[in-house]
Amino acid sequence: MMELLDGTEHEAWGERLLEKVPSRLRLFVAIADSDRAATSWSEQRHGFIISLPKKQVFQPTELFPVFRGSLLACFDADKRTDLPIRETQTVGASADDWAEVEVNVDSSKSRSRVEFLPNAASLPRPDQLFLRPPYYLTMSASNKRIELHCSHSPTLQFLSDYLQRWCRVNRHDTTNPPAVQIILHQSAFGLGEMFNSLVLSTEHTRYTNEFQVTAPMVAALVEGVLGYELLPTQGGWSFRRNAEFKTL
Repeated sequence: MMELLDGTEHEAWGERLLEKVPSRLRLFVAIADSDRAATSWSEQRHGFIISLPKKQVFQPTELFPVFRGSLLACFDADKRTDLPIRETQTVGASADDWAEVEVNVDSSKSRSRVEFLPNAASLPRPDQLFLRPPYYLTMSASNKRIELHCSHSPTLQFLSDYLQRWCRVNRHDTTNPPAVQIILHQSAFGLGEMFNSLVLSTEHTRYTNEFQVTAPMVAALVEGVLGYELLPTQGGWSFRRNAEFKTL
């Protein structure tokens, strides 16, 4: 927060904060119901609610872009960066079984031709700019490791959340860790939370070699569920999506 207030790039945000908090700033610290950290503004409490992740955090610096991005967006209720998910229930299934991801598969959206280089200072932050299509995703794979790189951070977040939800437990280890390590990596650019890679790994799985990570299952999610198009390449996997994800 001090970085945002000391700089000159977010004066409008600082003025909005002064409107909300004319004299005394109140902070409330809570434990989130999930592994995600966040900061939100409470009109009822007239202060910020700082939600710490439920999981153990070994490098607190990884939370800096999360809190900074939440602070910048906390006064704008219309600003949504999550993948739109609409939960649907089918006959004979519980409400917790599946969540349907709505995507716009219309790839005919035209983009204006860029004739001049833009002014770098006039462009939005990377964590906002790359929410616009086209979205690119590449994937490299072996029998112990899959690495995905994507220009669209919410895509990686969705893949991580989905795979973590359905990942088996390694019963051969007394600590019962997940069978596959699923790690999101923060981007070096932008101010808010932005991921640029996702790693699925069994390289450090102990006491067993029965678990493997395979690319076709991930490719089916990327292409069949998220609407990316598989591109012809010499090696590896490359995908592109031209249509923008709709927000609810």
